[in-house]
Amino acid sequence: MKVTGMQVFWMITLMAMGMTLIMTLTPSVNAARQDIWMSIIVAGCIAFVVTLITTRTTLLYPDQNLIQLSQTILGKWLGKAVILIYFIQWYTILPIVLRQFNDVIHVMMLPLTPSWAIMLIMIALIVYATYSGGIESITRCSEILGPSSSSWCFLPCSPASTT
Repeated sequence: MKVTGMQVFWMITLMAMGMTLIMTLTPSVNAARQDIWMSIIVAGCIAFVVTLITTRTTLLYPDQNLIQLSQTILGKWLGKAVILIYFIQWYTILPIVLRQFNDVIHVMMLPLTPSWAIMLIMIALIVYATYSGGIESITRCSEILGPSSSSWCFLPCSPASTT
């Protein structure tokens, strides 16, 4: 099955929202104080525009992965440099995200569970999702979690289906 544009959109949107809420909300509150609502609106608009640009770009080159896409758009050497920086950034931020996730789960839901157990379960879930279905299973999950039209099964799909 191919990954649709809506699935890519919701995967990127949910990732951006999660990263924003977990990692940047407290520093934003400290910096903006009573004007936090304006910074949230501006940041949300910027994230939305970046998500739309990313989705449109991936739809222009549907048969290319991220490495091929960056080299097509930026050229061979600049594309490789951007990908290298991207991978370094991801591998340095993943432990931080895992720790933040652990803190949220540990404080809100499982205060008596050891931190290593929560992290181990999360890593196992990530590995399972990656190896069992790859990006397709992750995008399907994002489509279900995001409010896309296909995941709103409780709403009538057409006027004819209302009885």
